[in-house]
Amino acid sequence: MGYVKNINAHILATKNSNQIAVIIYGMDKDNNTEPSIIYNIIKGVNRYAKGIGYEAVVHLNEDPELSYLDFCRQRGLMGVILFGVNYEDKNIKQLVESDFPCVLIDISIEGENKGCVIVNNIYYSMQATSQMIARGRKNIAMLSGHGHSLVEIERRTGYEMALSNNGIAIDSSIIINADFDLNKAYVETKKLLAAHPEVDGIFCASDFMALGALNALKECGKKAPEDVSVFGFDGIVLGEFFRPSLSTVRQDNLQKGYCAAQLLCGILNQSQQEKTIVVPCEMIIRDSL
Repeated sequence: MGYVKNINAHILATKNSNQIAVIIYGMDKDNNTEPSIIYNIIKGVNRYAKGIGYEAVVHLNEDPELSYLDFCRQRGLMGVILFGVNYEDKNIKQLVESDFPCVLIDISIEGENKGCVIVNNIYYSMQATSQMIARGRKNIAMLSGHGHSLVEIERRTGYEMALSNNGIAIDSSIIINADFDLNKAYVETKKLLAAHPEVDGIFCASDFMALGALNALKECGKKAPEDVSVFGFDGIVLGEFFRPSLSTVRQDNLQKGYCAAQLLCGILNQSQQEKTIVVPCEMIIRDSL
């Protein structure tokens, strides 16, 4: 008879949804968003959702003033997974402080109906920096983000711990904010090398900044790793094919998405005991080290 079920009407009438919603922020930042990261997170969410008869729905948000709580309620969402958000954002704090079920990726949270999927940024940043120290690097700079995201704070902590554990003084003048941006990392690295020619290693809080740093080294007549070692974090696809290929900490984004969906469903079904899932990373040693 040509009847097609209206999913939205069904949700409204029954107050039940078979959808797992994902809200992603930062898609418009072309220089900083690696498509494979977002793709694999969504793929992981969908893989778990499909396996238990749920549907994965993706919402994109580029409005920093948007209330996430209002957004979720207006669309009748039962719960949500968030990726790419700033933990200091007032709208995120409003959502976290509410009783609305949500799972955050890359941000540690606690509370009723809350969960998070994270990686041990401190440990892996410490390991990456230690790899450079083990190869004789003594003046290791760091390219950080914009100064206040939880991810970069943790990665800076690991970097500083590695220096301290090896008896190397921490020099704040060679810890530079580059906003997780490839072009800014390129500019800031050139300034860094001009002001501090003694720098022989650069740990970067993201692969995009590491690629910018490698381009800057070429412009300055320096070679990696002969003159300056470079280590990134994330494991983006481009790093493998860049020359020199980029040493990095590879995150398992598919697993992060899968675990986030599993965690959210457990919260919605009131069957989830563990509220924090830590996904392991992999150290990838390539030519830039």
